[in-house]
Amino acid sequence: MGNVSHKPAVPDPQTGLTPRQVKLIQSTWQTFCSGHREYGVLLFVALFTKHPHLLDLFPKFRDKDITTLMDELVFRAHACAIGYHITSMVASLEDAAALKIMAQRVGAEHLKRHGVTPAHFEVLGDCLVDVLLEKDKRDMTVEAIQAWREFITYFVAVIKEVYDKDAALGAEATSGEWSRTYEATRDSASIAAVSVIGGHAGSSQKQPDSARNSGSERIEAAAVFQVADHPAVASSIQGRSGTSVLHIVTGEGH
Repeated sequence: MGNVSHKPAVPDPQTGLTPRQVKLIQSTWQTFCSGHREYGVLLFVALFTKHPHLLDLFPKFRDKDITTLMDELVFRAHACAIGYHITSMVASLEDAAALKIMAQRVGAEHLKRHGVTPAHFEVLGDCLVDVLLEKDKRDMTVEAIQAWREFITYFVAVIKEVYDKDAALGAEATSGEWSRTYEATRDSASIAAVSVIGGHAGSSQKQPDSARNSGSERIEAAAVFQVADHPAVASSIQGRSGTSVLHIVTGEGH
């Protein structure tokens, strides 16, 4: 027994997360998602309930009442897409390069959205931890909470880098640069963009941003998946009326 080594876990040099922290984040997220099918909707309802002023950042939602908002198909599609994006990042915690690309993409996409700042992502992260703790007090231990907070700190730091670079170089040039970086690297990171339009989904490794139309009669969302970790994922999110809001399929042959 004297020869047993108890070396401290070495954090990833980029994310700052140890292997144990990665497992804690992934296991608690899996438990949460398994118990709450529409976890993205649950998260955003909690966010707007606690911070109703944030509705002003969403033109399509700002005049809605939070008590009826979750019945809106556009809201549900958006919330579900964000939920799937979080799932993708959690699945990619052991792939720091892919994780950073995803975070950079989130930052680049929000540069053009008036009023959105890195601080808002921190608020969303805090709300996420609160929801996880409320729904799973047993597994959300002090250690698990700390792991989630460190992950969120890393994510917000990457977002801030994107915003800082934009401020230094100019919005138009920087947005284009981040887009080119994402397009050039997402294949190697095995990332697929899934465009959800009008309740139907089409999966493409080369889905251009221009393909996503924001027309008022189209329900749209985008979800990003780590294909290597999700060889075949199919999920149908049912609306209050029983109508399928999202039907997402990823993997080979789709």
